[in-house]
Amino acid sequence: MGKSKIAPAKKISVPRLELCGAWLLARLLAFAQDNLSAINIEKVTAWSDSTVTLHWIRSSTSRLKTFVANRVSKIQDQTLVESWRHVPTNDNPTDCASRGLRPDLLAGHDIWWHGPPFLRQPKREWPVESTVSPISCSEEEKEEKPITLLSQGKEEDCRLLYQSDNLPKVLRLTVYWLRLRDRLGKKSSLPITSPPTTDEMDRALRSLVRWTQNIYFSDEEKELSMGKPARKHLRKLTPFLDDDHLLRVGGRLGYAEIPYNEKHPLLLPKSARLTELLIDFTHRKNGHPGPQTIQYLLRQNYWILSSRSVIKQRIHRCIPCFRAKPRLAQPIMGNLPSFRISQIKPFSRTGVDFAGPFQVKAAMIRKIKVTKAYICIFVCMVTTAVHIELVSDLSTPLFIAALDRFIGRRGRCTDIYSDCGTNFIGTNRYLQEVYSILKGPRCVENAVDNQIRWHFNPPAYPHMGGLWVAAVKSTKTLLLRIIQDRVLTYEELNTVLHRVESTLNSRPLSSMSSDPNDFQVLTAGHFLNMAPLVSVPAPHDPVELSSISRSKRWSLIQQIHQHFWIRWQREYVLSLHERSKWTRPNPNLQVGDLVLVNEPSAPLTWPTA
Repeated sequence: MGKSKIAPAKKISVPRLELCGAWLLARLLAFAQDNLSAINIEKVTAWSDSTVTLHWIRSSTSRLKTFVANRVSKIQDQTLVESWRHVPTNDNPTDCASRGLRPDLLAGHDIWWHGPPFLRQPKREWPVESTVSPISCSEEEKEEKPITLLSQGKEEDCRLLYQSDNLPKVLRLTVYWLRLRDRLGKKSSLPITSPPTTDEMDRALRSLVRWTQNIYFSDEEKELSMGKPARKHLRKLTPFLDDDHLLRVGGRLGYAEIPYNEKHPLLLPKSARLTELLIDFTHRKNGHPGPQTIQYLLRQNYWILSSRSVIKQRIHRCIPCFRAKPRLAQPIMGNLPSFRISQIKPFSRTGVDFAGPFQVKAAMIRKIKVTKAYICIFVCMVTTAVHIELVSDLSTPLFIAALDRFIGRRGRCTDIYSDCGTNFIGTNRYLQEVYSILKGPRCVENAVDNQIRWHFNPPAYPHMGGLWVAAVKSTKTLLLRIIQDRVLTYEELNTVLHRVESTLNSRPLSSMSSDPNDFQVLTAGHFLNMAPLVSVPAPHDPVELSSISRSKRWSLIQQIHQHFWIRWQREYVLSLHERSKWTRPNPNLQVGDLVLVNEPSAPLTWPTA
């Protein structure tokens, strides 16, 4: 079996052509092994007379150029590297085909017909493997470029800075350390444990500043001491070294009549431990002010790089400031519950809430007693349609009456969702008693079919009732703009509430289009009356309506109703993808975390846990 391929027209070096021949042999061996799978072949040997090709096959592809590396990779995938051996050119039968033979020589050519003679001998007498010098293969190998890695170790901050979070205590420890150093050097005989003086505290602070600058600005100090300009990130500040070898800001206020420390403040990095201690001490000493005040106070003596961001970070860690204005650990906004995005009859799943009180009077008579009234709002969890009922107080019997009026006008609902109000809990108990009576032998079937399932939100979770909270807000906004400061009678307020209900049910469920060819905007009223409740009645022809059969008219009504639900699915439901808030995932609380327990009292009185 043999296989050949014509060399490409583009000029290619001989070693590359030899490599292409080896790749052709690897493909031929893979083809033969696949077709001879029924025969147990223990070992396959591939021969090549090109020592350069064998060197490439035995090399790593990462060291070779693209052309050679691609073909070597394919050869290594299809054959074993150990199966490749070298055959001398005189014993290679493929040369007979590539170079050609005359017919009189071909008939008696032993190598062509029987192969190399050493194949008929024991394996130990096969030709010895020859090696190839790396120089002959270097032109197809990638150039090795030496890379020198330089690492500069940065000295850590002084350990004294981590002994306490209180800067005065750190300064006192530094004073004691300086006294010990001076005493060991026989420069002072003062007792080490005596109270530090003001001058010693200032000396300790300058020592810590010098230590911090030597760690973070060592290169800048060397360049400035040699008379070179500062680096790019400090060039705008024009830094210089003072007499104590401290790095200060030069700036443009050299002629200003202000103190020397304000004119040339000490330069500090933003990530140093001393910077954190200075910010925390200034923040506590001055009554926990905001970032701008802290920045002003610090710049009287220090210039901190990126000061505003690091000050905000330190204030964010201040426990008293956090207690005064705590931020709740809000997880990412969850997915909408299935009952909000499932197609079902309007008001089958309803949310309920109360709003008020509102002032009402019995009649339009002077000096009549003014009483309070409340509104009970029912919201469809699917179409966001609103139903409003007026009640005279917050009690279970009156809510039962409002619920009866709601069911009489909108039909019986299967599920009601509400907050954990006492009136709602009482209503649920009352309904359970009523339904236990109805579960007798005569009414058991009717009771099971008409029972309302009541769902209460967990306590202190008002965001779970966001749908009816938004309905309460919209209702109160329209109502207060209509009645303003007037006191209406019970009937007048009930009339106004019905108008508000009609307006709320005519709100678009999705964004309106400016294209005149688009459909009318979808509202909650389409699911109640097949049109917005505030729309003008369209004229109709009785003759045209009577010409349509009852079956066709029923099909037409069903198509219109289904059309609204299709639009609800495409326009309204698909618009609920975005999360309006709580978009950032926060880590869950772990055992051992210090937290504040949110209670109805003032935040400063919240207990820690």
